[in-house]
Amino acid sequence: MKISSNQGAMQYASNQAPSEHVNNASSNKTPKTSQDSSTLNTVLADDIFTPSNTDFSEYEKANYTSDGRLNLPPAFESHRGAIEAIFTSMDKLYSDTPKAAQRMFHAYSGMEEQILRESSELSHKDWGFSVNEQGVLVATGRLSDAQRDVIETKLNSNDSLVKAAQDFKAHFIEGLEIQRGDLGKSQYWGKYDVNNENFADIIDFKSMMSLIANSNESKTGGFEWRAKSQYAWEQGMVAQLKAKAEPKFST
Repeated sequence: MKISSNQGAMQYASNQAPSEHVNNASSNKTPKTSQDSSTLNTVLADDIFTPSNTDFSEYEKANYTSDGRLNLPPAFESHRGAIEAIFTSMDKLYSDTPKAAQRMFHAYSGMEEQILRESSELSHKDWGFSVNEQGVLVATGRLSDAQRDVIETKLNSNDSLVKAAQDFKAHFIEGLEIQRGDLGKSQYWGKYDVNNENFADIIDFKSMMSLIANSNESKTGGFEWRAKSQYAWEQGMVAQLKAKAEPKFST
C-alpha cells in the first residue's frame, strides 16, 4: 500500500493507536515534551513504513514480516489487532478503492461519447451513474425511461466497467465498516452511512470520472495516476459524502 501525504493516513493511525505507549515507543528517538500526535506519527512511520523513492509520496508501503504480519514496534504488539484493522481499512479505502476507480476510468474511456451519439439530448442533461444493490450499473438524474435505458444498456454491456464498479463499492463499504471498529464510530470517512442499499444514492461515478480526467498528470498524452489524481479523487469523495451521506457514525 502506498501512503500519500494527501491521505492523512499517519494522522488517522495516530488518533486510533494507543497513546499510552508513545513515550516508550519513542524513547530512542528525539525527546518530545508531550504525547502529541506528531510523536506517534514518527514512531509509526519510521518503524512500519518504507520511505518512498518517488517525488510524490512520503512512504511507499507498509512493511510486513516473512509470515505476513505487520512489522510493529514491540511497544505496540499488545495492540496488534486494533492497529492491523487500521491498516486494513486504509488499504481498502486509500489503495484498493482508488485502484478500482482507475480501472473504471480506463473501462469508461470513450463510453460517454458513445452514449451521447445514441441519445444526443443527454448532452444537455445532468446525469450520472452508480451501482445498485444487485451490482448493476444504474443511471441517475432526471431522465426519461428511454434515456435511462440508453445509458444503462451501454454501461452494463461493458463487463470490465461493471466489475470495477462492483469492486469499488465492495472495497469502499468494507473499509468504512472496518474503520468504525467495535465501537461503530469514526472521525473519518467511516462516520458516513454508506451501505449496499444506499450506495447508488450517494456515490456518482460519472462525476468521479470527470475529476480523474481533469487531474491527469501525463505529459505524453496517456494517463498517469499520481499525487494530483489521488488528491482530486479523495476530495471528490469527501464532497459527495458531505453532500449526500448522513454522518450517522460520528464520534
